[in-house]
Amino acid sequence: MKIPPQSSPPPESISKKFNNENSLLNFFPSPQLLLQYKEIDPNYANRILTMAEKEQEDRHKKTLYSLQAESRVHLFSMIFGFVLFLALICLAGFLFYIDKDSIAFFVIIGFSVYL
Repeated sequence: MKIPPQSSPPPESISKKFNNENSLLNFFPSPQLLLQYKEIDPNYANRILTMAEKEQEDRHKKTLYSLQAESRVHLFSMIFGFVLFLALICLAGFLFYIDKDSIAFFVIIGFSVYL
């Protein structure tokens, strides 16, 4: 199966990631090298695969942790926005109550423009 050429080169960070010697693509040794390791010690190939599995598990844990942290930030920002909205509505209501209609109007308009 032939892969069609890309219209534009990949971003610099992606190409650096895949060209890096420590990237996931270069992490596993070739099958010939694994056989050579196995000739030296029969447990080397298993140890390398176990190490790769642990690395993948750690990578998944880090990704999950960062996603959870990001979702907490979004939740707190939504809560803060809602509390700010309620506070400004209360402020506008109070200003209407004390007959400061023009200031209350500007608070409501200013908040609407901010959104």
